[in-house]
Amino acid sequence: RAILSFIITCVIRNIRQEDLEHKTMLLHVTRFTNVQEEIKKLVQLELEEIRQNTINKTEKTFSLLKKMKSIYFEEFYINKFKYEEMLYPDWEDISKSEYLNPVIKDICLNIKCLNGETKPENDLNYDDYKEREGKGICAIAIGGDKLSRGLTLKGLTISYFLRSAKAPMYDTLMQMGRWFGYRKDYEGLCKI
Repeated sequence: RAILSFIITCVIRNIRQEDLEHKTMLLHVTRFTNVQEEIKKLVQLELEEIRQNTINKTEKTFSLLKKMKSIYFEEFYINKFKYEEMLYPDWEDISKSEYLNPVIKDICLNIKCLNGETKPENDLNYDDYKEREGKGICAIAIGGDKLSRGLTLKGLTISYFLRSAKAPMYDTLMQMGRWFGYRKDYEGLCKI
């Protein structure tokens, strides 16, 4: 659901003419780097299946698009009246191959583990990507402590964060709630 939500937000922002802006999803489920690598493999497999289903129009394509449509209306389109100045496109536009497939391809190519063991060439370098590709990146950042301690993820819209806090430490968790900052142009798309 989180990955599909991220795909939807990227497509919406591109339809809004924000294709030069970066778009990132945060995935933080463990602080252990070896487990983060395994999670990266699972995310890659999931995204590859999504990509194959949208490109090849398999029997799973209809159910995938139906699920995405449901997420769009339940999670995002509902904000249309709260954020009247923002464009919420018709589902038919979002589901068009010309919008959907390039986003999924970009995400597939930009799934990054960001932790203390990340080599510089595998880091998430927004400026290099924009200069090289002429557009903003659509990336999933997988990590642990490095992601929850002051690293800025540009264009963060979806955060999948597995963490609990007991009542005395609730303020620590609330402090991490600053993930999104002030995002005037896409605040109606941000989800945890």
